[in-house]
Amino acid sequence: MTWHDNDLMMYLVDESGKPITNFPAKCPVCGKEHAHILMHRFSDRTGFGTFWAWCDNCFSYTHCSYRVPKWWINPAFLDLDRLDSLVDYPHELQDKIDSWVNKLLE
Repeated sequence: MTWHDNDLMMYLVDESGKPITNFPAKCPVCGKEHAHILMHRFSDRTGFGTFWAWCDNCFSYTHCSYRVPKWWINPAFLDLDRLDSLVDYPHELQDKIDSWVNKLLE
């Protein structure tokens, strides 16, 4: 599979960083319910971190530096050594990540 960087994936969250729906979500690129997000806060003091969004149907994704919203809690199940700018590792865990995000949204 070949991933395609597409900033439209940012439309999965609003301006405050709140997801627009539960996950998997409707992809802003292809319209199928195969979109996912993940955030990771580097430090509670700064709030800065990183953001990934991807669709496992059309293989669109985005990754960027991000001011992670206060409601976000980093999931303990992530292997931080495997996180990088690519979306391959989050894609492997997308069902677990979706459950985590949906739990935070309750």
